[in-house]
Amino acid sequence: MTLELDIAGRFVSATDRAAARRRLPATSDVDLRVALLRKLTAPAGAPMVIEEMAIAGEARVDVATIGDHLRGFEIKSERDTLRRLPSQIRVYSRVFDYVTLVVSDRHAEQAKGIIPEWWGVLEARRTRSGVALTRRVRPRKNRHVDPWYLTSLLWRDEALRVLTDRGLDRGMRSKNGLQLREALVESVPTSALRAAVRESLRLRRDWRPATP
Repeated sequence: MTLELDIAGRFVSATDRAAARRRLPATSDVDLRVALLRKLTAPAGAPMVIEEMAIAGEARVDVATIGDHLRGFEIKSERDTLRRLPSQIRVYSRVFDYVTLVVSDRHAEQAKGIIPEWWGVLEARRTRSGVALTRRVRPRKNRHVDPWYLTSLLWRDEALRVLTDRGLDRGMRSKNGLQLREALVESVPTSALRAAVRESLRLRRDWRPATP
């Protein structure tokens, strides 16, 4: 019989530990979201944290951070399924510099077989004191950001401002949002566009503050 130490320093069998865990309630989106937001907002000088960021009218990422990079975090609790994950992968992988899946231990192994190799994984496990997050895979930088999808994060006036700052606004002020996005994609290198989008999002004033 294999014995393990519990949080009180007592020896318990792996069977007893598993049985105790089964008695704990299943994790929900809220449980994982609170744990994640605490982790992201705790450090001094933490990047801006946004919940439910819309992307190209096709998806909303659960949590995003805007700092030196644009990072997305998708949550899959025990009460969720992985049914929408493939379509979310397709959208998020076109926009974010880094993506991390925050997934319950129940879905972790299956999810690892679905997500791209460059995505990170934070595994969530219910404990008697809350939800513990453990990094299983560190995210790597996305080398294939889609400039067109990236510009979908900008409002029309933000897109025009990016063009104006680069002296590219001639004949652009009467254009609609789609035409401005086309001009950005054609005229601004992707690396510069990444930085310009992050700066525009940081300057936007109507974000709802994310709090755990």
